[in-house]
Amino acid sequence: MSLKSIRLWFHLLIVNDLPTIIFLFIWLVINILLFIGNYFNIHDSRKYFYLRSLISDGLSVARAAALCLNFNCFLILLPVCRNLLSLIRNILPHCITKTRFRRVTKRLFDQNIGFHRCVGYAICFWSIIHVGAHVYNYERLIDVNNEYQSLPSALNLLYLQSPESQVNPLERVNPNSLHVGSMLGTTAGITGVILCICLVIMLSSSTTLIRRSFYEIFWFAHHLFIIFFICLITHGLQR
Repeated sequence: MSLKSIRLWFHLLIVNDLPTIIFLFIWLVINILLFIGNYFNIHDSRKYFYLRSLISDGLSVARAAALCLNFNCFLILLPVCRNLLSLIRNILPHCITKTRFRRVTKRLFDQNIGFHRCVGYAICFWSIIHVGAHVYNYERLIDVNNEYQSLPSALNLLYLQSPESQVNPLERVNPNSLHVGSMLGTTAGITGVILCICLVIMLSSSTTLIRRSFYEIFWFAHHLFIIFFICLITHGLQR
């Protein structure tokens, strides 16, 4: 590759794709800052001091990933609101005087579906982090019930002195009856499973092959977003 062709490629990158790259970079930085900020907020919170003694940083990771999920679930609807995008796309040229900036903004709005896909992938990524952290948390809370000579065990037994002092959110029942599947007995567990199922169906049906060859499947599968957002709203109600 000659130096001239490299310069041409770099010039085309700046002209055509630099605004998109900057926009995606800002979005990525916001995700990272939200995760780090909420992680340390939970990690340093006195409210969860004793619970952290039982499950370490699993709670911080789960809550931080949840915040990123909420942020991206909000964003994923905006790129597919066609009427709203058309309205903004028609208004912005009247607010921006320079022709170059007009072209840049129009180009960004024309790439709305690409951003929609990026946000969808981010939702999948944060979902894996969130689910993995909560599975770890639940397993750790179960294991604490089987420990009898440790600080977590002592904290776990505080409820015997006062019911208000219960640290472990799992009820003190037969430890052998507790397992990860027990999460399905909670609102968060049931809605979480439904959310994951909806997400897998929507993601798998949005592949290029299915979208082009079986558009009806893609269209109907994506309408699971109604169930998805209903479960998302109710998912965090039980704490």
